[in-house]
Amino acid sequence: LKDFRLTGTGTTCKMLSSIGLQPVGQTKSGPLGGDQEIGAMICREELQGIFFFRDPLSAHAHIADIEALMRLADCYQVYHCTNYRSAAAVLTVMHDRLKTAAHGGVRRSVALPEGVAGLKQLTEAQPASPQHQDFTEDPQAASAPEVAVGQV
Repeated sequence: LKDFRLTGTGTTCKMLSSIGLQPVGQTKSGPLGGDQEIGAMICREELQGIFFFRDPLSAHAHIADIEALMRLADCYQVYHCTNYRSAAAVLTVMHDRLKTAAHGGVRRSVALPEGVAGLKQLTEAQPASPQHQDFTEDPQAASAPEVAVGQV
């Protein structure tokens, strides 16, 4: 893990620090908005992987936040693991690719299968639906860039 730039929720970053790792930045605790902050990082394409370990036999008060985070990981084709075995496999692949790039090789990720587009390609290729169009009467306002307000 020391070869990767790590970030996470407040609780996770405290744990990483306690074992000698140096996370860069941290979000709030998951139930207090940290999960949404990580979701925003996915949307800005700042993360390449998510390791979100949870007890599958326990109820979580913020399950909707967890599901939204996993949905974003699927939409943006970000590695995400919810158990230690899958995390070990993904970390092995990511570390091998990192070492290859460090030794002059080509750094690349696992390619999407033919015919499968990521969310970014799909949304750029499709015209806006009527509920997402700007219906202002001012032509200058209609051409202004969209600004998202709030949390993801």
